[in-house]
Amino acid sequence: AAVYAARDYEPFARERDEFRDSLRAPQIVYILCHGGKDGKVTTLSIGPRDKDAKHTITPDLPGNWGEHDYIDLEKWEETRPLIFINGCYTTDLLPELTLDFVSAFRDLMVGGVIGTEIEVTVEFGYQAAERFFEHLGRGACVGQAILSMRWDLLNQGSFIGLAYTPYAMSDMHLERNSSATPSPATPAASISNDR
Repeated sequence: AAVYAARDYEPFARERDEFRDSLRAPQIVYILCHGGKDGKVTTLSIGPRDKDAKHTITPDLPGNWGEHDYIDLEKWEETRPLIFINGCYTTDLLPELTLDFVSAFRDLMVGGVIGTEIEVTVEFGYQAAERFFEHLGRGACVGQAILSMRWDLLNQGSFIGLAYTPYAMSDMHLERNSSATPSPATPAASISNDR
């Protein structure tokens, strides 16, 4: 899982506690994981694909982390980070699921959550995320970046872009920082819903 934040964090978390610690005050969170279901709960597996609890994230954990000050809730409300969960079934919203990541992150006041509702191979998952962030970084809003990513992949003969669903305002975009030299303390861009 990779988290891009205004602070200097290790960008890749291979265990749940590393992931939790990297969420203090991010602006964009990119989670590359294996998604699945355990009964009525969606789960994310980071690091080795095993049943070890230290590699499993469930939707109740982000809220618990916020309650115990691992997540700076004031900063999250101010920056409204964009969460991109790249794995199978990561934003699956079904009546039989009692816990899901879209609701869990919404409760933490994120700007949006992007994920899939079906199985996605790692290869195509990489391509979708790469294209999405390329368009977002060039100034496209979330809605346009998703659409452009879908067209890019369709033009290569892949329908996998249609698997990605944004639960965000379509006009959410990166807001450029006027600072000439970005640093971990002063990011080059932040997420904004203001146009």
